[in-house]
Amino acid sequence: MGSFYFCGYTLIYLQMTGLPQLRMLSVCDNDLDSLTGMPYLPKLEVFQFAGNPKLHERADFLTVVALACSSSLKRICSDQNPAPQLIPSEVHDIVSQYPTYAGDCVRLGWDIPSATEIAEGADVGKLADAFLIGVQQAALPHGWYREAANRPWREIPKATSRSYVPCDGDLQCRLKVMCYVDLPGFPPLFALSPKLVEI
Repeated sequence: MGSFYFCGYTLIYLQMTGLPQLRMLSVCDNDLDSLTGMPYLPKLEVFQFAGNPKLHERADFLTVVALACSSSLKRICSDQNPAPQLIPSEVHDIVSQYPTYAGDCVRLGWDIPSATEIAEGADVGKLADAFLIGVQQAALPHGWYREAANRPWREIPKATSRSYVPCDGDLQCRLKVMCYVDLPGFPPLFALSPKLVEI
């Protein structure tokens, strides 16, 4: 899917599924005040958001938009520039001062230090701490699964903690752990093991 239009619907947030191939997103004439719920869009090149007065109230709204979108973003359309314009180089300079996870924080709806606060020495480490603590608090119980040869993944009963000790029934199987984070924009996280063999 190349383009997606959500214009004139009085949307207040962007809770939507991931669209990894999306290149243009238009959310003009809504009631957005943040980009909470917006998924990571790795190929987004054009973002149109004119007609969202609450979003434009932030002095640093261009920075917030650039952080929430991926580094592939090239053009934006705002109240100041109704036609798609290149992102100003000074906005790219400001965005480069933020840690890499700042975009995740914006999409989760968290307040981030302004560029002025960062320039004045705001402690960006506190942002990292808040991000990690928030994810840990929102993490739901883990789920462990076993995959035997030519069989689908099956849930391992009562295996819901952060760690799991393999048993005899896991020999010659692969294991998978799933972690669900109850925050907007967070896909399920998982990790796979190689096939377990007896030592």
